[in-house]
Amino acid sequence: MFGNGTNEYELGETYDMSLTISEAGKKRWGFSMVARDANNNDVGTWVASGPNTQINGGGTHIAHQSAPNNILDSFTYNFSWIAPSTSAN
Repeated sequence: MFGNGTNEYELGETYDMSLTISEAGKKRWGFSMVARDANNNDVGTWVASGPNTQINGGGTHIAHQSAPNNILDSFTYNFSWIAPSTSAN
């Protein structure tokens, strides 16, 4: 979902995103994410921001890099996603 609560995007637009993972007492954090259309095709391009994210699959998959350790209770990853320049439909 995007900030306005929908799953619609503007073609070619870059969306800055944050992902916060939290659980009391935990100290290590990781994630993996893809963007797919209704037909399960990868859409858009991920952009890593900072040393804690990395791109896989030629830009179709974003994930943690060296999962942060000893950071108590939560961690926030920042990254961007560039919407496809043509409609996925």
